[in-house]
Amino acid sequence: MRFAAASIALVGLLLLGSSCADNEESPFDPDADRTPPELTDFEIESRTPSGGVYALWAASEPVRAVVEYRLEESEQSRYAYSGQREWAEAGITKLVAVSSATTYEIVGVRLTDRAGNETITERDTTFTTGTVDLENLLTIAMIDVGWGDALYLRTPDSHPRHILIDAGHPGQDGLKVREFLEDSFGVNRLDFASMTHVHEDHIGGFYGDDFDGLDGLLLNRGGTGSPFSVGTFLDIRDKTPGTINGPYGDLEFAVDSLRALGKLGEWVFLGPGESSETHEALRWSDMLRVDLLASGKKDFLIPDYSLQEEIGSVQNNDSMVYRVQYGRFVLLLMGDGEFATEQYLQNNWPREFLRASVLKLGHHGSNDSNSERFIDVVQPIVGLIPNAISENPGVEHPYVLNRLRVRGIDYYASDRAIPNRDRAESGVRGDIVIVTDGEAFTVAPINLYYE
Repeated sequence: MRFAAASIALVGLLLLGSSCADNEESPFDPDADRTPPELTDFEIESRTPSGGVYALWAASEPVRAVVEYRLEESEQSRYAYSGQREWAEAGITKLVAVSSATTYEIVGVRLTDRAGNETITERDTTFTTGTVDLENLLTIAMIDVGWGDALYLRTPDSHPRHILIDAGHPGQDGLKVREFLEDSFGVNRLDFASMTHVHEDHIGGFYGDDFDGLDGLLLNRGGTGSPFSVGTFLDIRDKTPGTINGPYGDLEFAVDSLRALGKLGEWVFLGPGESSETHEALRWSDMLRVDLLASGKKDFLIPDYSLQEEIGSVQNNDSMVYRVQYGRFVLLLMGDGEFATEQYLQNNWPREFLRASVLKLGHHGSNDSNSERFIDVVQPIVGLIPNAISENPGVEHPYVLNRLRVRGIDYYASDRAIPNRDRAESGVRGDIVIVTDGEAFTVAPINLYYE
């Protein structure tokens, strides 16, 4: 097949691929297909005047395709996804990049069929970008703070806004987050900052470590860093009574101190159901729809009068769960939400609304969340797991990783920056950066430096 053929032929193949894929046998069936798919055609096409670069591919059977590319041999690869969930025999993948007039090397094409067979076909070709319009790209970064959460968003605007959700542990993580924001994106202030819940591996980087004199992002603890100014700080309106412990008190002190310095605009408390259509604090960009799907106390989980001594799970299920939509691309951020949060979401939101392109897994990929049922509802293309096994071997659970892989879902972890790296394999630590034009997206386990 040649890609010079009419586009209607490609559409026909896509439809055929979707229908054929439904007949593929389960990987658990001993009679299932064991033959790896083959790449039968591949071309790079540059389109004007948009300057977009596209990979046009065809395969021997219905597959999902990921195109791997890099700047140079010494650089960690980037991975391009079309944004489509369908299994197909042919497709077009836009190679979303962030640098204009830059030449990249195609490393290969990874094909996965519905039975789980996978093959990587190496390619020896290059492509050069035209003018990349950063105003049309949403950037998401899972900052490597090990066993902790720190998620950064840069909005697709002419004057982009900067959002940080969580900031890691109280030790060195405030410095790590600061260096990432300053060095990678030139950011020294935040338009919006949010906690997800009160655990210190999520909010400690905001206030730092008083004992060791380590700065937090919002508080100088004796170092040389100046606190970041914040336009709006987002907090949980209805926390479960009795669960506000020491770390949250430290966070309150940091936010109050920032306000005393005149570097905080607003401190806003939000509940579930708020969105960018109803609340100014979630209007991060005219290009984005932002919804807070869950936040705070869940009466069905545990009544006020019977709080247990071990309340970590209750705090996890207080997590603020954000849904961020840009065009057809959807990001779902689960905080540390466990099974109870997943059930809450399924009880209160339409299944279609929960479907996401990228899922930040709940509770660092733990097996007390990320149920098969919930993953089947969300149907992500890519999963993100903030964790370092050396710091917390109990999460990033192998059962969860297997749930993703048998469904053809790629995953990236802070210490497994190479996609789908098993726990038993040596990992590569890195910040996981995603750039999307609202449909296609590229995952890059490196720091992307903007021009």
